[in-house]
Amino acid sequence: MKGFIRIIFVLCSLCLTSSVFAGWGVWSSSSSSSWGGTPVIPPVVYPAVELEMFVNGVSALGNPHQHFDYGEKVEISWKSKNAYRCFMHRQDLGVYNQVVGKNTSRKIVVKNRHNVYIYCNWSQWESWANWNFYSQSVTLFVNPIYPEITELKTSNVFIYPGETAKISWKTRSARSCTMDGVNVARRGNMEVSPNSVKHYRLKCISKTWHTSTKHVAVTVKQNIQNNNTTLMPEFIARANYNFVDYGDKVTISWKNSTEVEQCKTLWDNKIVPATGSKTITPKAGFDWYDIECTYKDWPFPKKQSVPITVK
Repeated sequence: MKGFIRIIFVLCSLCLTSSVFAGWGVWSSSSSSSWGGTPVIPPVVYPAVELEMFVNGVSALGNPHQHFDYGEKVEISWKSKNAYRCFMHRQDLGVYNQVVGKNTSRKIVVKNRHNVYIYCNWSQWESWANWNFYSQSVTLFVNPIYPEITELKTSNVFIYPGETAKISWKTRSARSCTMDGVNVARRGNMEVSPNSVKHYRLKCISKTWHTSTKHVAVTVKQNIQNNNTTLMPEFIARANYNFVDYGDKVTISWKNSTEVEQCKTLWDNKIVPATGSKTITPKAGFDWYDIECTYKDWPFPKKQSVPITVK
């Protein structure tokens, strides 16, 4: 009899427990499980994060790449909504994942390429590894500055061995200059005494790392002397301009102080007077323009070469 009563008590306890849990909604009554169902957890809904960046107070949406003059001051700002935290990347400064305000700004003096990258997340539990964030970036470019070599000239295009020539130059908008790889002032002069024809190359760099290059040539004449008497004919030739723009005209002139048999301009193979000039339109690039003369009292022809560079 006592055993029967215990069985009845256990069954009633089980029925009561099942009814209470079903009333709480922990298990659904439709479940096939012997304990009565599956837990129901309501979904978590987070508000959407909004992020917008501005350049000097103007929205950068649709215009993330902008250009400014060197040294110009620019304000980058951003505004966010529903963000838990915001971060910034600045590759030009080596700054990564720096925590920044959700509504703040930075001032930049434009000197090269600047990229400002802002991203915000909506929860402290959000993982960077899962790429769950909202971002926008702005890139500032500096307008190029091209240095100008306004003047590069030599006092003498032709010299004799042992003589010197003075090379002078002037520049504009240059940060630094070199002459044949050696640092020189942005404006100055130097004396040279080459042993043969020599091209001197001036290269200048601007603050934005753009370059400009020009060169000038000095040619050394060779004399044959005997008992301090010049035996080689005196023959000179030069151009009114050694550096010209494409399409410009140049006048090449020559002069003989020795009795001549014949002279010829080799670029067009024409016979010309012993002393004279000819105006030409030189071809693009660098080239030598030669005049050759033969003499009655000199066994060898004499040639003079005029260097001309067309920019």
